Amino acid sequence: MIDKKYTDNKLVVFGGLSAVIVALCCFTPLLVWGLAALGLAGLVAYVDVALLPLLAIVLGITYLGIEQVRKQDEATCDDTCTP
Repeated sequence: MIDKKYTDNKLVVFGGLSAVIVALCCFTPLLVWGLAALGLAGLVAYVDVALLPLLAIVLGITYLGIEQVRKQDEATCDDTCTP
């Protein structure tokens, strides 16, 4: 079960949802179909150039959000907390 403190952090939620969307566009032909439907099939050659760095960025945002939650937990933790 997902802990509520992670879902309350906007960086974790935004980063996680963005990572799923970008990963779907990277590893499936979803974006290619979308561009072809819009008549922009010529941009398909540049998809990987944009999507792979974008995936790295949103995964980094997710990591920052998770680290924020962990630091808040450590700051509020007393002697009864288990490592």
